[in-house]
Amino acid sequence: MLASRTKEDVRLVAAKQTENARINLVANVSKNFYDLLATDQQRKITAENILMLSRSLKDARARFDAGVADKTDYQRATIALNNAVAAQKEIEEALNAKVANLKFLINYPADRELSLLYDSATLEQQIHLDTLQTPSYTRRVEYQQLQAQLRLQEANVRYNKWSYIPTVSANGAYIRNFLNDDFARLYNQSFPNSYAALTLGFPIFQGAKERTISLLPSARWSRHGSTW
Repeated sequence: MLASRTKEDVRLVAAKQTENARINLVANVSKNFYDLLATDQQRKITAENILMLSRSLKDARARFDAGVADKTDYQRATIALNNAVAAQKEIEEALNAKVANLKFLINYPADRELSLLYDSATLEQQIHLDTLQTPSYTRRVEYQQLQAQLRLQEANVRYNKWSYIPTVSANGAYIRNFLNDDFARLYNQSFPNSYAALTLGFPIFQGAKERTISLLPSARWSRHGSTW
């Protein structure tokens, strides 16, 4: 009865776990994809900055050689260019790590090159944000999982309460024994015997251990999981 009444909630919890894993996977892939795009754009901007700083360094060196400016401008341009080159290396290392992480999330072969194809105008058109929509926490998968788990726990509590209800059980057996000194006439005559028993059990004491008293034809005491 417990399994029959709770089967839908058990299936719901399993389905919500699958749905939650799918949602988390899509969210992680989306985050890594856009993070990779942002890092790639940063790499392009850094490359343009290096090109611009190289020209500035060249101009500062020319002014210094011509005696128009002192070496301060030339040294500043050199430091700025070196910083930009170092930043470019850091960005490239981060880009490689993010590409590897994205391959892992989408189960893409690690030895194959991953090309990112996107259209910025299309991405902007696909952004939908309805500020008039009221957030509903009841639609979240985590909330639905907790609701199903709560119903399962309530069913377990009811099941444990039902265990205190008196129980009645009946059993019996019929046995035919074949006995004869002559093997050829062993199965000619049988000596049957049978027995029947009715057991009524109900809790009489609740303390350190749960005990029940049973009324049997042999007037024996019984305990859950063992026989006295």
